[in-house]
Amino acid sequence: MSDFLLSMKEYWYLWVIFAVLLIITIFVMRKAFSASKRHSGQVNEMLKQAEHDKNLFERYSNAEKIAFQNDSADDVINGLGIVVEQKISKEDDHLVAFNNLSEIEKQAYAIRYFFKDSKEKLSDFFRNNTHPLTDNVLIVLEECSNEAFLLAKAVADMTDDDNETVSFEALVIDEKDKEYSKLDLKKIKENVKEYLLKNL
Repeated sequence: MSDFLLSMKEYWYLWVIFAVLLIITIFVMRKAFSASKRHSGQVNEMLKQAEHDKNLFERYSNAEKIAFQNDSADDVINGLGIVVEQKISKEDDHLVAFNNLSEIEKQAYAIRYFFKDSKEKLSDFFRNNTHPLTDNVLIVLEECSNEAFLLAKAVADMTDDDNETVSFEALVIDEKDKEYSKLDLKKIKENVKEYLLKNL
């Protein structure tokens, strides 16, 4: 029997450890490759979104509102919101800058963040934001969708630290999130688009 076979027989446990380590290494490398691929996809998606936002900013800061009538509701909501966001970001005090906006600019800014933050759950927006954003969102929703307004108002009241008449109830909020997920958001966004363009 060769020395190699003898060593395998004598130190078989070392070969088992080596095989296990090899399997683990291959597994980790495959995981790392998969994560890298996923991360690369996310970065590409973010770059595409940034480019799209840049194009929206250029379009919505330079064209007349009549030109936006045929744009998608998402583009109108995001485009108008991005223009206001740029306006605010130029100032040192963002709250003062926000308060100096026209009412419709405040609403355009707020409703853009509402649709972004409530993509997964309605309550996500109200858990992460407070006055004056929440107030402006409620104004727009009241004008554009009674169903969405009532659900948003209920969640806003429960997540508002200043509101001592309504307490936080997780089960109720979960129910409101489920009801909101069943609404026709496409139709609501169309109504929001018309509202914003009418009031610009």
